[in-house]
Amino acid sequence: MVRRHALDSPATPRSRKLYVLWAIALTLLLALGLFSWLVVVPVWEVHEALETVGQSCMWHPAPSRHHDHLADLRREVVDKLGGQREAARKLSIYSRLPLWSAPRRGLALFVLGDCGEAAVPALVNALGDNSSLFRRVAAESLCAIGEVAVAAVPSLRKALRDERWEVRAQVAFALGNIGLAAGAAIPDLKMAARNDKRLEVRQAATAALGEIGPAATSALQELLGFTEICEPAIMSLWSMSKEHRNTSLLPVLRKALKHPNHNVRWWACMALAELGPIARSSALELERLVQDRDVSDELRQAARETLKKIKAAQEKSPGKAKIRIGVGDSFDGHGPAKRLADKLNREHFPNVLLHKRLKEGGYTYSVTVGEFASEDEARLAMRKLLLAGFRHTSLEKADDARPERQR
Repeated sequence: MVRRHALDSPATPRSRKLYVLWAIALTLLLALGLFSWLVVVPVWEVHEALETVGQSCMWHPAPSRHHDHLADLRREVVDKLGGQREAARKLSIYSRLPLWSAPRRGLALFVLGDCGEAAVPALVNALGDNSSLFRRVAAESLCAIGEVAVAAVPSLRKALRDERWEVRAQVAFALGNIGLAAGAAIPDLKMAARNDKRLEVRQAATAALGEIGPAATSALQELLGFTEICEPAIMSLWSMSKEHRNTSLLPVLRKALKHPNHNVRWWACMALAELGPIARSSALELERLVQDRDVSDELRQAARETLKKIKAAQEKSPGKAKIRIGVGDSFDGHGPAKRLADKLNREHFPNVLLHKRLKEGGYTYSVTVGEFASEDEARLAMRKLLLAGFRHTSLEKADDARPERQR
């Protein structure tokens, strides 16, 4: 009988085990290399890049964003890490590590505020950190990111109930800086402004409502009735009148002219002056204030100057413009236009109007939001509507279409 060659013999159980062990070893080696590439290398790069900032703020593991001298250093770190998106990825990995392996976590969260929208998930995660210091820095960075941090609004609303007042105050500022897109947080901010135990938080929440825009007008009107925050409330309305110049502010400001607090009345005059020609309906109240001998000379002078500004702006006014919201130029039926108007109301847009026009074969309907004294103001409002998700917007001059106000 011919003996079979050794090479042709079937593999022994021992050799099969050896192959399996080699396969496991290679898989582990590949996993280790991948882990090093995706985690270890970025963490090391972040640690090295943060040395620059760390040497400038040795006194604190998580410096405040209010220290402007660090702005250039933060931007330098972002550039070293490959730009905003890549820096956000690497800093996000670093910020999720335990403190013993990432001693500069606070700095990482601080620099994430310069990385834009890509940094929002990591900062939202940090809002739930066990350290109140890191929670505060995360809120500061979200505040720095501003409008594009809209995805953080639900987490920020929850963080308004944080146990530390420093965190709650910074969260309120962050919601204010997000602006119009943070409209869902208006009830939470109003509650904080009314009921928080710390005056600093109440003032921050009141200021944030002013940054959100006209949707918060009714909340600020209610806060005018609270002695401790009536002045921040009227200052928020003044700030709002500078940016939005919306007719929904008029009833609140006219009522504020009769407020018992002298400073509230003074700021109401300043706000009406900012509104320009659309504040002409407040002329009677302002005239009474000018003639009132029981108020200070300063307040009478403010009312007098406001009247002059309103009249001067009215003479220069080029007419009104409107923002049209909808698909195409108009709707053939009342139903679709009404549904769009209701949606705008749910999104806290004030002054939603339905317009009805007679054309061949019946009526057509369109929807507008607000009336503005200039085209620039109208275009600013258009931008905010686009940010809120209303894509089909166009600008039109005021016409004689009959409006139906939505309530």
